[in-house]
Amino acid sequence: MRVYHHPVPDGRSAVTLYETLEMRDRLSLVEVELLTGRTHQIRVHMRHINHACVGDPLYGKCDARADQGLTRQFLHSWRVAFDHPVTGERIECRDELPWDLAAVLDDLSPRSLGRTAAGDDIVPQLGLLEV
Repeated sequence: MRVYHHPVPDGRSAVTLYETLEMRDRLSLVEVELLTGRTHQIRVHMRHINHACVGDPLYGKCDARADQGLTRQFLHSWRVAFDHPVTGERIECRDELPWDLAAVLDDLSPRSLGRTAAGDDIVPQLGLLEV
């Protein structure tokens, strides 16, 4: 797991954890965990390390080919967990990858450079077919 910490003078810091799940051509599927919740945090941090989110019109490459034909950002929250503010009970919601994002990964699968150990654990939970 890599950590990206962006301290801002006289501002609020932002911390993002990320791990590469799979590499395909010049693109990577990553899992991101936010330790802070800042506006555009994932998009800003990934762009700052020169890995802009596919389909991002503000921080991305603004290139139809680079956007893989998407009309939106390649962002999906497949798991959200939090403690209920009243009962303290742990709440966790999960969702498979939407069809349009899964189709992009399917189109790129012949160019897969391999899946990481973390990807072996996470990717099946996204509802994706094996490469």
